[in-house]
Amino acid sequence: MTRLIFILLLTIPLIELFGLITVGSWIGALPTISLCILTALIGTYLAKREGLRAYRSVMEQFRSGQVPGYTVVEGLAILLSGLFLMFPGFFSDIIGLLLLLPWSRRLLVDCLIQYGTKKMTETMTNATTSKRIYIQNHAE
Repeated sequence: MTRLIFILLLTIPLIELFGLITVGSWIGALPTISLCILTALIGTYLAKREGLRAYRSVMEQFRSGQVPGYTVVEGLAILLSGLFLMFPGFFSDIIGLLLLLPWSRRLLVDCLIQYGTKKMTETMTNATTSKRIYIQNHAE
């Protein structure tokens, strides 16, 4: 996991820099900077709007006695999308938009929940098996 984080921290800025230089060579420096500022402003507005919608949904689920697990994960995805949209660069903007648009966010959240459920099941199975082996070895 540490290696993955290191690789991401190294490669993402390089991808962003390459994208900014490439777009800057096509349309010029000032339009590229303006485009980065515009996407940050639009992304901030959209993330705020979607975040408030998710907050209201969480509160409504609490009021009706439901556990808002899925909605909370969606809210975290919206928060993350807002962060990505505020970073300068086009690669992070694409990731931010994918996390912000409802159809792609739901797809990503579903995949994340499925992965988390699988990992938790594996961990619980391994813990139960290890406990049984330990008890069997020490019972003799």
